[in-house]
Amino acid sequence: MPSRGGNGLTQNDIALLSGIDAATYGRIERGIGNPRLATVLRLATTLELEPGTLLNGLAVAELLPTTTRTFTVAEFVKARRRSE
Repeated sequence: MPSRGGNGLTQNDIALLSGIDAATYGRIERGIGNPRLATVLRLATTLELEPGTLLNGLAVAELLPTTTRTFTVAEFVKARRRSE
């Protein structure tokens, strides 16, 4: 998440302006929150940023899920059709 930088706003200020809980915003800023898309959009609007700016760097390997899918969507649909 981009820094609040020199804008003089506190975590509480940004949370209040964004309509989210201050503790939730704090977790997001520290990188331990898991915000919904609507929350990302609210924060981007408040911070006057493009939403993608808040998502930069999230595609690193250590942030990707560790579990693998048992099968693909196509395989799921095929299996479901067989069971009908």
